[in-house]
Amino acid sequence: MRAYLKTSEGLFPLRPKTTSLGRRDDCDLCLQNSGIEDRHALIDFSETEGCFVLRDLNSQHGSFVNDCRIQNASVRLAPRDVLRFGFGGPTYELIVEHTPSVCMSSNILQEQRLLRLEDEVSRLLLFEADSRNKDIVIASLRDKVTSLQYQVSQNGIDNNMVKKPQGLEKDIMAKEEEIQVLREQVQDYLQRDISVRDQQVQRLSGELEKLRQEIRERDSQLSAMSTKVGTFYWFTCQFE
Repeated sequence: MRAYLKTSEGLFPLRPKTTSLGRRDDCDLCLQNSGIEDRHALIDFSETEGCFVLRDLNSQHGSFVNDCRIQNASVRLAPRDVLRFGFGGPTYELIVEHTPSVCMSSNILQEQRLLRLEDEVSRLLLFEADSRNKDIVIASLRDKVTSLQYQVSQNGIDNNMVKKPQGLEKDIMAKEEEIQVLREQVQDYLQRDISVRDQQVQRLSGELEKLRQEIRERDSQLSAMSTKVGTFYWFTCQFE
């Protein structure tokens, strides 16, 4: 998103992330009117809110947005807002060039779909890990049954006591076979589902890359147009 501060003297382009304003020569926009601090204010671009934010750096005489004074505070800016700093200085109108909304909304939609697919794949992987943990528990129970059978045989306990662990082991083996069948079904489903998800992710990633390429091309076009406007303005000032 490109933005400018418009004054009677021309257009001043804002930096993509942070633009510094103040009296010092190393500030992006050097202000020389009365009531200006060395580092007076910052204009940041908030990616989360999608707008520019003016931050007054606790200046003595404050900053103004549409004639509303702010001091040591931040305020979100909107296109056509009028800014001034200190007193007796020029006014600055915020001009914002928006990327076409259709491309932006499509871009955001594609990214959200990719995030949802990634969450679904993560959930399926957790389900598979849980199935493996159950297999480990079953194996541990089997080992305990075998140990108990060995102890019973060593202690010479009657056959009725021996048959109970044997029957329990058969039940565990039957349950283990059922779980193995379910596990194979789950793994088969996960493999098919993950394959489909991967194809969708690859397709969406390709579409997203195309959208990003279109946005870069539009940014280049806007940059070229801005350069032409600046050159035209310079020639206009020369003939006035």
